[in-house]
Amino acid sequence: MSKYAYLSKIDKQIILAKNCTANDINKVFYCPDPNCNCEVKLVSYNSNKRKAHFRGNNHSENCIFYHSNLNDINEFDVTNFSPSNLLDIITKAKNRTNDNNFKTDTDKVNDQSDKKYINTIKALYYLAINYPVSYEINGYKISDLVCYKNTAHIYTKFIRGIKLVVCDFYYYNTDSNTIYFRYNNSIILKAVFDTSELFKKAQKDFYEKENVIIFANWDSSGGYSTANISNYKQLNIISGRDSSN
Repeated sequence: MSKYAYLSKIDKQIILAKNCTANDINKVFYCPDPNCNCEVKLVSYNSNKRKAHFRGNNHSENCIFYHSNLNDINEFDVTNFSPSNLLDIITKAKNRTNDNNFKTDTDKVNDQSDKKYINTIKALYYLAINYPVSYEINGYKISDLVCYKNTAHIYTKFIRGIKLVVCDFYYYNTDSNTIYFRYNNSIILKAVFDTSELFKKAQKDFYEKENVIIFANWDSSGGYSTANISNYKQLNIISGRDSSN
């Protein structure tokens, strides 16, 4: 399920479900995942329970729209969102390497509010992939926020700046507290952990794992895109069909 689709798989012209009319019901559209050829149709056009979206039944392996993902930007308060603010929230959160599911103070506020907030890397990921890469979150283009397969044509040689990257484990170096990952089988990422405790936890949890998401401030030098990891909340995993690297 997604909030947008392609009118044609060839020219990849995008249509948003919210802009569709009754004339679009029963028309055939196409899944916007670049590796999926599934035909999708507009559903819930007149529903009072769910907003209009596109749905298909034959998504390909690892399609990002296989699972329901109807996160709506209008349900989020993004007034203060920026990549630097999010990174600041995450890196300043209590660093508990024995519990990757703890709640920050911002999470607790989120539970009590009608509005949602982008205060975790998964929240950013799931919201971002539900919109075209040209779409903006508080003035920041999704193509500038998230490196995944829909933006692979943009990031071909290096990654710089504060980005969320979907990648796969490559290898590690215990002496330097470093884990290497691969993005789109072309860019080598170098995640350097501030402490051996952080490194050992990540080595255990992400060893040989695919679809790891890392949110950090990346720099490019020596053939690598490199970032320092100071908080375990900067990493997570997208399981199975949810993946999009």
